[in-house]
Amino acid sequence: MGRRSAGDRDGGGAGVYRRRRTADRDAPGPAAQALFRSEGRRLAQGVSALTVPFHTGCTGSEPRRAGRPRDPAKYAAIVEAARQAFFSRGFHAATIEEIAQAAGVSKVTVYSRFGDKETLFEEVIRAESTRMAEVFDDGVSDQRSLEDQLNAYGVALLTFMFSEDHVAIDRVLLNEISQIPTLARRFYEAGPGVCFGRLAEVLAEAACRGEVEIDDPNLAAQDLCGLWKGAADMGLKLGLEPLPSPEAIRARVERATRLFLKMIGSKP
Repeated sequence: MGRRSAGDRDGGGAGVYRRRRTADRDAPGPAAQALFRSEGRRLAQGVSALTVPFHTGCTGSEPRRAGRPRDPAKYAAIVEAARQAFFSRGFHAATIEEIAQAAGVSKVTVYSRFGDKETLFEEVIRAESTRMAEVFDDGVSDQRSLEDQLNAYGVALLTFMFSEDHVAIDRVLLNEISQIPTLARRFYEAGPGVCFGRLAEVLAEAACRGEVEIDDPNLAAQDLCGLWKGAADMGLKLGLEPLPSPEAIRARVERATRLFLKMIGSKP
């Protein structure tokens, strides 16, 4: 695949980035490396360079964030009770009353810690994202090859996405929260945005090392995730396919990663 002309730089797909073809080309200069590192750090927080600042209402006030829990056990009980309620009954049907009762606390305690149901929901998604990030951090090492890093991340991501709980999110929650733009944004930034950002950081760092040329790490991360998932998530959400085994997930990821690397060119 040759170097693109200026006229097709706005296109998507494999043309957005390509593998270095020769070993004797210079690595990116200091300015490019600094740009990739900056973009990688920003994308690791789940925020694209094109993201518009998010406001929650007419007053422009930010949603209340759960700070460091004064009672970690009670905090964990509330989040777990909320998780079970949201995943099984949906966002609208779940109530603060039932969540408080299941957690063994009062409604006043829930409201004082989280402020409202939307922020509690966001904290549930944030906890799920943290769990995913821990798996990712344990499985991905800078000492591995790029292909191994991508495979490790893909396996961790699909294991998370194809789990029974996450399929329940797709079935029960996404249709509801898509009708509430502010909540949908908070869901994306606390969950999928973080996952895309971490993968984009891996690809941006690979570009810093001179292994690949990537104009848009965020777009490249989305393309790779699409290859990993294929149409399997739709089949799971509709109940047409059983949950895949760990072996099936690994085979799917490795095949997609090989295809992705082939799309952007051969190894130097």
